Amino acid sequence: KKFNKIRLTSLSTRYAKLAYNKWCDRGISLANHVRTMAGVVFNHGIRMEYVTLNPFAAIKRRTKESRKVIWSREHIKDFLDVAYSDFKTRNIGLIAQMAYEWCQRLGDVRLLKWDNIDMSRRRVHIEQSKRRAEVFLPISDELFEMLQQQEEDFGFQEYVAPRPNPYRGRFLPYSEFVLPRFAKRIMVEANLPSDLRLSDLRRTGTTEMVEAGVDITQIMAVTGHAHPQSVQPYIKNTFDQDADGTCISNSTKLDEDEVVKGISHIENISIINFEGSGMVGVPGFSKRFFESLSNYKINVVMITQASSEFSICIAVNSDNAKLAKQVIDKEFEFEISQKRIN
Repeated sequence: KKFNKIRLTSLSTRYAKLAYNKWCDRGISLANHVRTMAGVVFNHGIRMEYVTLNPFAAIKRRTKESRKVIWSREHIKDFLDVAYSDFKTRNIGLIAQMAYEWCQRLGDVRLLKWDNIDMSRRRVHIEQSKRRAEVFLPISDELFEMLQQQEEDFGFQEYVAPRPNPYRGRFLPYSEFVLPRFAKRIMVEANLPSDLRLSDLRRTGTTEMVEAGVDITQIMAVTGHAHPQSVQPYIKNTFDQDADGTCISNSTKLDEDEVVKGISHIENISIINFEGSGMVGVPGFSKRFFESLSNYKINVVMITQASSEFSICIAVNSDNAKLAKQVIDKEFEFEISQKRIN
């Protein structure tokens, strides 16, 4: 019997479970969402005395398996080549490229507005919808070139990559249901594997940062993850001999020039990591940082800075570590109070 033929007052838990299982065939996330909304409706019906039972209350939600699919560089190139070859699909290509390069969720990228992009400083500001984390990200040369062209064609309205045809005089963003459907057509035309999804691009970009050795705090600053454990699924097991990555062992089958054979160290050294979106693209930031330390005669024995400009890491003598932190905190007191620097 069809679900829509059953009166709500007659809907049993058995029929509700059958419906939930059917929805799961279309996707566990969708099924869980519909189950939740149906429960809200029935609970309201109970309060209003329209029904006496919430048939969805006893249904246990299925757990969605964690996806681990990532795109290869060739797959991304093939997808973008097809998408950018047609004006009708160009905006889908732009959404895909932004999601991949910035490691952001599709929902945040497809709703991106021109107010979020600072073309003069070549950076984007995104307030993530899931955690409300704010991220400030640089724009690569290739992506910046695309955005310049996009601004010429679509800069007159608010969305960066809307649907190319207006609806009732307005350019609207792709919906979360329409975007994957159009993207799938591009994937088919590009002869890509059927298991790829557009939503995998965020995972792909994040995994590439992990494999490149980017510090986990910098990855969190880009992705907006609140805890290191959230990044754990992107990190490969170095003890898995069949997986790509670094293997630490006392023997190897590699050529001698491909092996790290020794590590040196300096004792009595402390590491200070200075990070935050507030330093991206800001001239004079490094000058203030090192000048403040120099004024207190604090010697820096090692310096590293991420290419993303999200962090500066220094090594100082442990005897000076406490003073160095106090000096930095004082110099950047305002930025720290605004939570733009940690």
